[in-house]
Amino acid sequence: MNLPLHVVDGRFAARCSLQGNPDQGLLGVIDSGSTATCVDTQVCDRADLEFAGESGRVQCVHRGHREVVRSYFGHIDICGRTVHTRVYELDMGQERERAGVNAILGWDVLGDFKITLDKPSGTGSMELRTVA
Repeated sequence: MNLPLHVVDGRFAARCSLQGNPDQGLLGVIDSGSTATCVDTQVCDRADLEFAGESGRVQCVHRGHREVVRSYFGHIDICGRTVHTRVYELDMGQERERAGVNAILGWDVLGDFKITLDKPSGTGSMELRTVA
C-alpha cells in the first residue's frame, strides 16, 4: 500500500489514526530525527489512553522538551500497519491551529516504511517495506 504524503507548513505529513479509531484522525509530521511519536494534548485527552509514565526529555522537530512529558500506551494505524508504541503528549496548539498538525511521527512508527520525499516538487509517499 502506498500512502501519499502532504506538505503542511513546509513539512511532509501523513494521515493516520490513533487507537484504530477514524474519529481520532491524526495529521502527523514525518520526523526522521525523532525516536518517539508525539500527539497533541487534546487528542490524548479524547482518546482515553492508558497512562504509561513520565519522561524527563523528548526530542522532536517540534522542539526539545526538557519538562516532564506524560506518555501513554497506544497504537497508530498508518498505511495498512498498526504500530503499538508509547505516545508522548505535547501541547501542539500553534501547529494545530495554524496547519491542522496534531502529531509528530518518529522512528518508532516510521521504521517499517520506505519513505520517499521530493522537497522541490512537494511530493512524497510512504509504503510498508516487504520482507523477501
